[in-house]
Amino acid sequence: MGSEPPSSALGSESAASGRPSLKSLVHELRRGGPEARAEAAARIGRLGAKARKAAPYVVRALRKDDDEAVRLRCAQALGRLGDPSAAPALLDLLEGRGKDRSRDAKTLSGAAAKALKKIGPPVVPHLFAALGRKGLRRKALRLLKSVPPAPGGEAVDAFASLLEEADESLACEAVDALAVHGAAAVPCLLAAVADEREAVYSRGLGALRGMGKAAVPPLARALGSASARARASAARALGSIAKHVGQRPVARVLDRLLDALVDGDPLVRSSAAQALGNLGEHEQRVLPPLVKALGDEDASVSMQVVLAILALAQDKAALVERMVAVLEGSRRVYTRVGSCMVLMHLGADAKAAVPALVAALDDAAAEVREYAHLALQTIRTPSMRLEVIRTASMRLRVVSPDEARPAPKKPRAPRKRTARTAQRRRGPRRR
Repeated sequence: MGSEPPSSALGSESAASGRPSLKSLVHELRRGGPEARAEAAARIGRLGAKARKAAPYVVRALRKDDDEAVRLRCAQALGRLGDPSAAPALLDLLEGRGKDRSRDAKTLSGAAAKALKKIGPPVVPHLFAALGRKGLRRKALRLLKSVPPAPGGEAVDAFASLLEEADESLACEAVDALAVHGAAAVPCLLAAVADEREAVYSRGLGALRGMGKAAVPPLARALGSASARARASAARALGSIAKHVGQRPVARVLDRLLDALVDGDPLVRSSAAQALGNLGEHEQRVLPPLVKALGDEDASVSMQVVLAILALAQDKAALVERMVAVLEGSRRVYTRVGSCMVLMHLGADAKAAVPALVAALDDAAAEVREYAHLALQTIRTPSMRLEVIRTASMRLRVVSPDEARPAPKKPRAPRKRTARTAQRRRGPRRR
């Protein structure tokens, strides 16, 4: 807590109201007897937020007063004043000092917990910090389930710091505590989805998915975040909701996901492609941008786009036709490579693409020739024998079954018999 303000900041005596001023109440809190101090703290609390200037004096009395009744009234007053700067002192009181198990200590701890709840969302960053204190962990987790995080970025930053320092089990418990607050917790849960630990990531994603359509608007707003990790996490969560909850809520923010497909960060583009692959009901709108994204120079993005196209396409013949058109008409090397990758994953369903793939073996780009060869190898069926001649031009020759039969083995010439081989056959010489 900062230094106490000068007493002049508390105002002068009340005029004609007959009630003591805030300045006189603070004076009683500092100089009066035990009963007077307790009464002064209670009166300051009843004044509410308009007496917030007196919070530093109440915090000082909470920390240093020897009378338990005064400290109890101070804790109650701080809850009514609503000053978040009192949170550290209230958390110290909540933790208790030493091993004091008396009824008074429990009463003080309960008053501190109620005060923190009354102050509300501004105390959430302090609660995240308190999770690192062994004596406070369980109590702070319980409070997190009662107090929703504030919409500002301070709670998100505090939660991200907690994830960096906390062990996996504590991080998962914090995610569970936040999940009960629904859409208000989405910004914090996005930090969990961005976590590299599988358990934390799964817990955060499951919490967002469990919110269903209520999480879609804040996730859509997060797609415009300045943080690339937040944008990628939001896209991944939207894809999970579309897959497990329903596509209709996510379809309302489809434009945002399509914008994310051309984001400057490859992780965001990959996550957006993964999400779009779960919107099969909107294939006609989603497939053209994905086909265009086949030419992404980042290998992870290109692979995710391929998987999304395969997940979307319901008519395999139409997809083969579209990929052949891309292979034959695109000027971009990586787009042609992406079309070959799609045809490769289609396997035997892409037989109609064989002529175009054979022609692609003469492509000027080595990458296209390589993936055309791989696609032809996966399309091969028992009735279609393909022999690939690995030359500089990567030409392919279709051979007849007669040509494909192996040549008959030539009979082995008899070995010449020598004295040594004859001796070996007779065995060791007897003496």
